[in-house]
Amino acid sequence: MERFYLRDVSPFIFYAKYPWLGSLRDFVEKVGLGFNEETLKEHEVEVDEAVNMISHLIRGRYREIDERPSDFLKKPVEEFYKQIFARILISILDDRYLKERYAVFIQKRTERLLMEEDEDVIFSIAKDEIGWNVNKVDLVVGGKVYKFSIDFKDYLDGSSGIDDRFWSLSNRVLKKGSVLLSRRELVRLISQKARNVVRGFTSKKSEEVPYSLKMKLMPLRRLLSSYKRELKIGGKLVPRFLPPCIRNLLEMLKKGENIPHFGRFTLTSFLVNIGMEIGDILELFSHSPDFDEKIARYQIEHIAGLRGSGTKYKTPNCETLKKLGFCSPDERCKNVKSPIVYYSRMMRRRSFGGRK
Repeated sequence: MERFYLRDVSPFIFYAKYPWLGSLRDFVEKVGLGFNEETLKEHEVEVDEAVNMISHLIRGRYREIDERPSDFLKKPVEEFYKQIFARILISILDDRYLKERYAVFIQKRTERLLMEEDEDVIFSIAKDEIGWNVNKVDLVVGGKVYKFSIDFKDYLDGSSGIDDRFWSLSNRVLKKGSVLLSRRELVRLISQKARNVVRGFTSKKSEEVPYSLKMKLMPLRRLLSSYKRELKIGGKLVPRFLPPCIRNLLEMLKKGENIPHFGRFTLTSFLVNIGMEIGDILELFSHSPDFDEKIARYQIEHIAGLRGSGTKYKTPNCETLKKLGFCSPDERCKNVKSPIVYYSRMMRRRSFGGRK
C-alpha cells in the first residue's frame, strides 16, 4: 500500500532524505537497481559523489555534506542514488569507526529535515515506517503543549542510547500507559531510532562486490587507516600510569565510539587536572564521531575554569564512578579514592625509582 506522504512528493526525494527507512528496500526493488558493473557504470557520477561523501564523513566534515531541502528538489534522482551507494559502500567497508560517524550524521540530518516536515509526515514515519504505537493528542500539561502520545515500550525503544536524564521514563508525563510528547520530542526519538538503525546495518561480503567498486574503495580504506591511528597523547601525560577507568574511556575514543556525557566529563576533568593543554585535549576528542570543534573547545574550557564562573571542576571520585558503571579496578586501585590519586601515586613511584 502506498504511503500517503508519497502521493505528493517523489519517492526519490523522500528516500534520499531518509535512506535508513525499512521500506526503502521495496522501492529499490521497484526501480530495479542492480549491483553490477553495468549499473555502476550508468551511475558512476553518483558513486563518485558517494565516495566523496564518505571521505568527508571519515574526516568528520559533516557540514560539507549536509544538504538543504532545496538540494533534493534540484536533482532528486541523483541524490537518491548517491545516498543508496553511500549506504552500500559503508556496508562493504564494514568499519565500526565509519559506521558510527555515519550514524551520527544520519541522526542529525534526520532531525533537521523532520523539523521542516508537516506534522502528518512525522506522525506517519513514526507509526507506519518504524511501527511505533503513536497517537495524535492535543493536551497542555504544566503549561507545555503535547501533540503526540507513544506507548511506553516504544518510547523506551526510541530513547535507547540518549544520554540525558530528561529522557528517563521517570521524568516523563504518562497518560494511560503512554508517554506524552511534543512535536520536537517525537522528532528527536525518530532521529535517535535512525541512528540505532544505521548502527545495525549488516555488512556486505567482499566477494559480492564488483571489481570497479573495489578500486573506488581502496582510497577510502587507506584514509580510514590513517584516521584510525593510535591516539597521540600530548603534554607530559604518561599513558602507562593511567587508571583503568581513564584508559577505557581513551580506548572508546580510539575506536570512534560515542562516550556518554558523564564519561566525557570524567575524562576531560581528569586531563585538565593533570595539566594537559587544551589543544591536546581537543585533539583527543577529535576522534569522537560527533566531534564539533567549537562546542568541544567551549566545554573543555568551561571544565578548566576558563569560561563561566571560573571554577575548575574536580574529577569524579571512585565511589561516583562505581555507581555509574565507569569503574573497572585493577590491583593498584586498592585504597585509591579518585583517578587523580591513582595517577599521582604512579608518577611519584617513577620519580623515586619505584615500579613503573
